[in-house]
Amino acid sequence: MSMAAVFIDRDETIGGNGHYMGDQFKLFPSAQSAIQRLKTHHIPVFAFSNQTPIATGELQYQADMLAAWRAHASKILVETGRGKDSLTVNRSQWQETQPDFVAPNLYEAVTYLLRIND
Repeated sequence: MSMAAVFIDRDETIGGNGHYMGDQFKLFPSAQSAIQRLKTHHIPVFAFSNQTPIATGELQYQADMLAAWRAHASKILVETGRGKDSLTVNRSQWQETQPDFVAPNLYEAVTYLLRIND
């Protein structure tokens, strides 16, 4: 399988503490090294934030999982932040699909992606 790019939800996957503005954002341990591993393999990395549309009610919390499903992309659920709740409390918001892999953190998600990309 060839990987064209990796899209990562910034907030509570790469880092964060429930606050999404300015200098309050802090990287999670190993997030930077996880992203660097992708770059070393020449895989473009795109980070996005969907917090404004969620706050205004335009999107559900699991819009990213549904977007990956609709794009026929690999769906990796990272358990940091609200990720763990995604499998239980918020599961009804994306019941059309299921993750291809569940990782405890971004580093383990990248390890999985690199393994299936070989």
